[in-house]
Amino acid sequence: MKIDENCLVSIAYQIKDKDGAVIDEHPKEEPLKFVFGYGFVLPKIEEAIQGLEAEDEMQVVLAKEDAYGDYRDDLVTKVDKSHFANEFSIMVGMRFATKGPDGNDMVVEVIDISDSEVTLDGNHPLAGQDLIFDIIILDVQIASAEEISKAKKITDKSVLH
Repeated sequence: MKIDENCLVSIAYQIKDKDGAVIDEHPKEEPLKFVFGYGFVLPKIEEAIQGLEAEDEMQVVLAKEDAYGDYRDDLVTKVDKSHFANEFSIMVGMRFATKGPDGNDMVVEVIDISDSEVTLDGNHPLAGQDLIFDIIILDVQIASAEEISKAKKITDKSVLH
């Protein structure tokens, strides 16, 4: 079966930087499963794997503009510690969802904590990097009505990627 909208797709992948160092992966033993056509993967990845079948392999090279964009200094902000209910539970490296300046949900990472402020970074961890994706299609099947319904709900309410 070929990958198309409303297919349940299982993939294994590695993401490498321009020097070939592995920076993220989902091995065959822990595949990424998603309903195709709902934005669970980057648009250029979705475009590249459409029409592929189980056991197909592909390498996709994405410029930062087609991956997670440029690193944006305006997405780094300092927030008074008093905005956090329990400041002792805040740790560098924590990631959580919050409202962005445009009112949309966004994921931020705590990158620094001082006595009075918490520095948050709203950039994707891979922003500013050209990336190489090595992808293996493990399985393709028709998604159930329940899986499609869940996919629609998630993409309507979540921050993906």
